Amino acid sequence: MPPRIPHALLPATLLAASPARAAEPPSSAPRPEPPPASQPLWIETSPAPIAGPSAPRPTTPWLLRHAPTRNTFELGLALGALFPATGHALIDAEILRDSQGMFYQRYERFAADFAVRLAYFPLPMFGLEVEGALAPTYTRELRERANLYGLRGQLIAQLTRWSATPYLVAGGGLLGTRGALGTDRDPAFHLGLGGKIFVDDHLVLRLELRDTLAEGVTAALVNHIELSIGLSLRLRPRARKPRGPPARTPPARVPARTARNATP
Repeated sequence: MPPRIPHALLPATLLAASPARAAEPPSSAPRPEPPPASQPLWIETSPAPIAGPSAPRPTTPWLLRHAPTRNTFELGLALGALFPATGHALIDAEILRDSQGMFYQRYERFAADFAVRLAYFPLPMFGLEVEGALAPTYTRELRERANLYGLRGQLIAQLTRWSATPYLVAGGGLLGTRGALGTDRDPAFHLGLGGKIFVDDHLVLRLELRDTLAEGVTAALVNHIELSIGLSLRLRPRARKPRGPPARTPPARVPARTARNATP
């Protein structure tokens, strides 16, 4: 049987049995105070960058990626074959008249043709082009050397939807010769059709078939056929930078209480 404690000693015994609890000071943690009336409820913060990988960009098929555009230049070179007409009139008029046609010679059936082109397209479907061409060749009968050349201007009409597009060409200029049959220049006009392949934003492949009509001795007009393949560089003028400072995005507004709670 446990010993009995007198009632007079019971409070002292309870205090001695729990010294740690009696020694603990009262909690002094500060309570959050409400913001003063003069403090704004909203603060301005800069937009935070969004973390994570960027969303993948949709890819455009090549057939639609490099279609013709407006306000572009095309500077190119061409290599091909010229098939001079048999009854051509590319001979000095005095030689033809004085010899009564005895010195008339035909040119070779075909000659290598070199050309330099410069085109400007103010609109995607229409363009203007100037061209200079040279075709060294020989005469068939005496194998004498001559140079055929052409200086031309032309209009190009093309489709604008695809990176590979057909086109039509029409124009006029001069067709001349210098060499075995003297010097001569005749007016000429031409029609042709072809196709372009826009490999990328700068490189263009071009294939063309052209019929040049000029004066002849066996007929009023004779046909000079040309077939060429070309490579062009597509150029665009640089876009003008806008004047003045760029527009600034206004910062996002976040409640003051939310910003204070997010601060460590």
